[in-house]
Amino acid sequence: MNDATNKDDNPFWRYALKQYGNMGAESHFLRYQDELGVDVNMLLYCGWLATQQKLFCADDDPIQQAMLWQSQVVLPLRQVRRASRAFIPFPALIADLRPTLKQIELDCEQQQLWCLYRAAEKMETRLAPFDALAAQNIRVYLCAAKNGNSQLGTSRKDAEESNNGDDLQYCEIEQGEWTNGGENTWIQATLDYLNPNAMKSTASEPFNL
Repeated sequence: MNDATNKDDNPFWRYALKQYGNMGAESHFLRYQDELGVDVNMLLYCGWLATQQKLFCADDDPIQQAMLWQSQVVLPLRQVRRASRAFIPFPALIADLRPTLKQIELDCEQQQLWCLYRAAEKMETRLAPFDALAAQNIRVYLCAAKNGNSQLGTSRKDAEESNNGDDLQYCEIEQGEWTNGGENTWIQATLDYLNPNAMKSTASEPFNL
């Protein structure tokens, strides 16, 4: 039996493993992680909240702490792991070290997902179709991070009011293909990887970032 109170086995963690394992999901998420600084875990969280009929709120302290954990702990670990590939003169050392670095990074990501899972209890409930709710959650997250990855400060209310109360729109991210409405195309494509009913999972190895 799965234990929802266990950080190693709770509904959000299982959802994240399944959706990240969908064919094409890894390359889709990693492209925007590397090019635009999007936190893949937060995107997965936006999707999972939609499956629970929950609205993402960036103002909650556990959410802010989870975002800071990602930027100040997980991201530096990832940078160290990736930088280690360049140390060609020490192949034996790197071969032994990189699996350890990867596991530490994964453990830290798992801790972030656990904190996010616990934070969902206080999220507002909204009865809406999955795509509409997940898209809203993503837009609120992007608004919260619009001034830089993990720089919070824009709540769901702020995002809605900035667009005259239309809760399916958000302030545009002035970066790359997210401008001039391009973010809507990207969000729609992302929904296909977040919807648990959209495609069949084809892999079980998560977060090979």
